[in-house]
Amino acid sequence: DNGAFPGTVAPAVFDTINDVIFGRALPGLGVTMVFGNIYYSWMGVRLAAKEGRDDVTALPYGVNTPAAFAFVFSIIGPVVGDVGCDFQFDLPLVNQSDADAFAACWKGAIEKGWQVGVVSNLLVGIISVLLGLFGDFVIRFTPTATLLTSLAGIGIAFLGLSQATLIFANPVVGILPLYLVVIGYFADINFAGPVPISLAIILVSIILGAADDVVNKDALSAAAEDVAAYGLSFAGDALGDWSEVSIYIGTIFPVALAAAAGTLMNVISAKKSR
Repeated sequence: DNGAFPGTVAPAVFDTINDVIFGRALPGLGVTMVFGNIYYSWMGVRLAAKEGRDDVTALPYGVNTPAAFAFVFSIIGPVVGDVGCDFQFDLPLVNQSDADAFAACWKGAIEKGWQVGVVSNLLVGIISVLLGLFGDFVIRFTPTATLLTSLAGIGIAFLGLSQATLIFANPVVGILPLYLVVIGYFADINFAGPVPISLAIILVSIILGAADDVVNKDALSAAAEDVAAYGLSFAGDALGDWSEVSIYIGTIFPVALAAAAGTLMNVISAKKSR
């Protein structure tokens, strides 16, 4: 609540947030996911052709989940907060000009957070590539269990416990699909006939969600409001200022190190499964 003009401030700020998330971050993530999975699949096809095999599976390309949390709460959030919009203005706001200036301050803070996040993410990629050059050396002298730590942490915390809490938060909707996952993938029982097991589980989940009002018309309408053509944008504009990077190198380097370790563990797992 910013006093007399919350209706003026909030839309401007949230429009900027939506532009950053839905107009830049998610489209960029979508392009990355498509490119990454196509490239991984192509490598799998090449390996299968080279070795004359028909049992090669490509590793799914995905998001570095711990890095995402680290970036949001340890880099982007602090950058936005350090701008100090709440301390630059006397709240509650008493006139329209102050409300406009307050909204502009928050918009600038959000833009700055995005810029620092882009630069930091690029630096993580550069560091990870450089660390990858020493992969063979690290594998030769590092116990496998040590490299497994980062992947195990991701699996337990984000892919295991996080999803389990969502299932048990809505047991009517979540329990049956969970059982179907166990039956279809671990017991190797084809209960869906010609329909892919994953698609059958998704359809069951959608039906249960609609029946239990977890997914309803209002929620779909609210989500649809953010679906729009945002046009093309280039993140190169964010690469002009690297002044904030040194402040957050304590987060950037460990994230890059964990990413490199996870990559090495994937390589080891692939070699041992052959």
